[in-house]
Amino acid sequence: MTRLKGIELGKITVGGTQAETDLFHSWSPETMAFCSQDIYEPLFAAAIKEYPSVELRLAAEASTITQDKDGVSVGYTSREHGNGTVRAQYVIGADGTRSPTRHCLGIGEDALPSFGNSINVVFEADMEAYRAGRSMAFFGLSTAIYKCVRL
Repeated sequence: MTRLKGIELGKITVGGTQAETDLFHSWSPETMAFCSQDIYEPLFAAAIKEYPSVELRLAAEASTITQDKDGVSVGYTSREHGNGTVRAQYVIGADGTRSPTRHCLGIGEDALPSFGNSINVVFEADMEAYRAGRSMAFFGLSTAIYKCVRL
């Protein structure tokens, strides 16, 4: 929308039709959902604590990934831990579409080009008066400096 009570320029519908829902289920048993990192990451970290063999390292970036018959070696850089290497049976690259992990593994992207860059800002506000009865998970802000920032 152009402003909080302004014109709605577009929306993203998740599973708006049965065909879309069926398509999502053909890719994964989980349905698509929006959840910001500040909510999901603490839940993920708490769940990982149930597995003593797993160590979570935040703010670390995979720099090399090599595989042999016994598993995978991941070289990483971290401000907290410095440079290092870890061994595992497999690697999960859950760090985004343009991730260093995907790059190291040579996994490209064949989707639509990027819509641009965005900055996520977490804030709490009562937006009920501005929704105008619309069900929304994201609000977009537009200013003279930023063309559009999706929240």
